[in-house]
This record gives sequence, C-alpha cells and structure tokens, in this order.
Amino acid sequence: MFLDNMSLAFDKNTVVKEYKEQIEVLQSSNDSLAKKVGNLTVEKDFLVEKLRSLVSSKTRKKFVDTKHKLLVNKQCKLLHIAKLTL
Repeated sequence: MFLDNMSLAFDKNTVVKEYKEQIEVLQSSNDSLAKKVGNLTVEKDFLVEKLRSLVSSKTRKKFVDTKHKLLVNKQCKLLHIAKLTL
C-alpha cells in the first residue's frame, strides 16, 4: 500500500488536487442529500397539515401503532395528538 502511494509523498500538488476532487464530490453528494431532505420535509409538513384538517383527533388516535419502529411519541407528534389521550 505504502509503496503504491510513495510518489504522493514527493508530489504535494497531486495530493492536494486529489483531495480537492474528493471534497468536491463529497460536497456535491451532500448538497444533493440536503435538497432531498428539504423536499421530504416540505412533503411531510404538507401531509401532516392535510391529515390534521381532514381527520378527527379520535380517528388519528387509531393510527398510532405501538409495534411500529417509529416511536409512539413521534407518531403522536406527527398526528398532532397528545400521548396522554391514548
């Protein structure tokens, strides 16, 4: 491994160039993921508001699934119901 990269120790410009390229790739990936998270957040907010306005709190309470991997507290928050009322 070291012998394969030995030339990099003597050519700092190559190392810097490679790191800059890696940084650009990672930044591009990060930007793409941030955009996706932003879109999903907007979609979630839209659906939560529609659910809250169209479905009664009594019905929303029935949506809570204690066996789901999403914590009950988080489900209640998304459904806009108090956990104490379950």
